Amino acid sequence: MARAAKISTKIKRAGRPTKGEVARKTGGTERLLDGVMQNHGASPLTRWKAAMELTDSQLAAIGWCQKRWALVGHEQRTTASYDERTSPANDDGESGAMILRRMDASDDLKRVCGGNGMSGEYESGYIPRAYWQTFENCIRFDEPAGTAGSRLGRSAPSVRALTVVRFVADIIADKERLQF
Repeated sequence: MARAAKISTKIKRAGRPTKGEVARKTGGTERLLDGVMQNHGASPLTRWKAAMELTDSQLAAIGWCQKRWALVGHEQRTTASYDERTSPANDDGESGAMILRRMDASDDLKRVCGGNGMSGEYESGYIPRAYWQTFENCIRFDEPAGTAGSRLGRSAPSVRALTVVRFVADIIADKERLQF
């Protein structure tokens, strides 16, 4: 009898798609039994590109930021290095040109989002801090759009995140005079 139950269970499941098929059809999301959507997809940027929700100028601005983030890196040092022989930039054998590119990228990002300037005082950028953090969390750190957008309000957080990313990307494309 136990064997017949297993066969009937297999017959019942034969018409239903597997979890992997559901995830591919729904763009990376999978509906769970209790009705909760769980994200198994890629970053918000990947989904927005696939849905063609970003314009060419917005994608150019996002690419501009990604190039600078790649040069600057993710980590910030917590201790100072005062000796030029032990400088973190020179231990890899980096050329002076690469060091200058990193400095230029850092200056570009500070101009956009703000940071400590040459005088040591904080200089605000042309993007408000809350909007920049949402943009950076969605694009740079691949935080889910609903989580990033929920800091700005309660209704439709993923739509809020997309709106903020579009807004910030349009301002960057305009201020930096990006060609697309």
